[in-house]
Amino acid sequence: MSITVIKSKIAHIINNNEMKLSYNGIMHFEGILPPQDHENYMTALKIISIFIKTIKSTDNISVDSHDILKDISNNLRLVTEFILRKKLKFETKFNTNDDDIVWFLWGIYSILYKDTIVDNTYALYNYEYKKKHKTTRSGLLHALSLIAIYIHKKDISRGWNSREKIVIQKIDEVAIKLYNEIKRDIIKENPDKFEKLEKKQEVSHYDGLDYIINFIPEIDTAKYNAMNTAQNMYPKSTGSKSVEYNNSKIISY
Repeated sequence: MSITVIKSKIAHIINNNEMKLSYNGIMHFEGILPPQDHENYMTALKIISIFIKTIKSTDNISVDSHDILKDISNNLRLVTEFILRKKLKFETKFNTNDDDIVWFLWGIYSILYKDTIVDNTYALYNYEYKKKHKTTRSGLLHALSLIAIYIHKKDISRGWNSREKIVIQKIDEVAIKLYNEIKRDIIKENPDKFEKLEKKQEVSHYDGLDYIINFIPEIDTAKYNAMNTAQNMYPKSTGSKSVEYNNSKIISY
């Protein structure tokens, strides 16, 4: 396939890319970018933007939409082939000994995805690498077009991607640590309040129904005996009488 045909197939991608890297995005890829005064510096930024936008275009596509995902992956492969055939050259920190743009493309994938499969694919490509291997091993770089889509969709299908999980875990760790520190400070500054709270928790509270159900009456034996004595001394037929008990009178009828 000629470079003209390839360009026509991906014209909608390379000509309609409105995505621009933020300052933080540029700093994220600083290790593979050429110097800012290099003639291909802006081209490098555009290539990164195209890769990111193409991969992220799969965000709202179901993993069951195989044909659509395959087409996007193929577009990314054609973009890669087009860039390689343009034979752009600039030095990057990713490989300071070779200004071939192939190392720039490997650098993009390496930064985008900290994944074992990407590392292993690069290790195969770079194993005892010589210039003559560029063409024969280019299939490994093209394979990353499919691998990148797979990794991206795999991360999305988990609910949280790998980077978000790291952030969530860090937030949880900091939150627990902060909670414990605040709790210690409050207890230290207000010890009385926490002591009273603990004592109150030891007391059992009953509502009215519980009190009635669990009530056990206590009989005053001396009082009961005094009442019996009064009843025996003064039968009911004689009317009401009284007898003293603890300096008070008990009336018996």
